[in-house]
Amino acid sequence: MRPNLALHRSRVARFLTETGQVWKPGEGEGTYNPNTGAYDPPPPVLVYDGACLVRPQPRDVQVVQAGTTGYTYALYRYDVTLPAETTVDRTMWLTLTACPYEPELVGYRLNLVDVPLDAWGIVRRCVGEIVTG
Repeated sequence: MRPNLALHRSRVARFLTETGQVWKPGEGEGTYNPNTGAYDPPPPVLVYDGACLVRPQPRDVQVVQAGTTGYTYALYRYDVTLPAETTVDRTMWLTLTACPYEPELVGYRLNLVDVPLDAWGIVRRCVGEIVTG
């Protein structure tokens, strides 16, 4: 017996109340910058623009120290839900463009750090991190 994935996926779409863009790093050498004498990184590539859901994970913020430099930063983790057919991997990031229930999140970059695969997935569930420091 196979689940009716199309039916479940269509029903869950109404719960994706935010809007965001998924980006991946650009490919190639980039353009030469005469001011620095080096090549700038190529511009990122947009891979998805649409509905999503972003919710904080139920745990306290993690404070991380970077080596012996004494520099610390705060690491916030979020559950990121996208439509099941969205192609994402751990090199990509999500930028929220609309968030009706928490507008302060608009513009934040969530680095996708965990993107598990699920053949019967109703949605694509990922873990995103926001780093502040």
